[in-house]
Amino acid sequence: MTIEELFVNEYEKLKNDNALLRAKLDSVQEAIVSDSASVRIVREDFELINVPAVSQYDIVHRLFKGSSSDDLTVLKSEIEDTEIAAIRARGLISVMRKTFPLEIAVEFKTNEKRFILDDELNLLRLFGSCRTDAWRPPSEESVLLEKGKNSLLNAINCAINYVKREEGESE
Repeated sequence: MTIEELFVNEYEKLKNDNALLRAKLDSVQEAIVSDSASVRIVREDFELINVPAVSQYDIVHRLFKGSSSDDLTVLKSEIEDTEIAAIRARGLISVMRKTFPLEIAVEFKTNEKRFILDDELNLLRLFGSCRTDAWRPPSEESVLLEKGKNSLLNAINCAINYVKREEGESE
């Protein structure tokens, strides 16, 4: 037996052992999933809303490009004292509405996670109402808009600090 044949034989043994281990791993994973998780359809064809977050980047480079920190400070004070409807009319906060074909719940032994299926067949995690940009039922529109306003104010704060730094560097 040559050294090449020895290496080929060892390679074949390792390849076979690897295939057996993969098969065992697959069977164990299948048993774990089937014993500990179940999937159920929660609802079909339903509408959710979303209030997209406005970022510091959007404020500085898109919405109020070229604005000074003083201009942004005035904007922030105006928004703090403005009703949400007026903020929406200015285009700073918007509500997206979308109909989703399917919501599923994956139940584990200790908890449950919910997902929505979009039109492109992507599964999106359905988060709780703590996230500003979460997809939520239309009944929570006023809560989402209030969170959107607070998020906008925080982004304006960040933009003010950013612009102040930029103004300080240019002097």
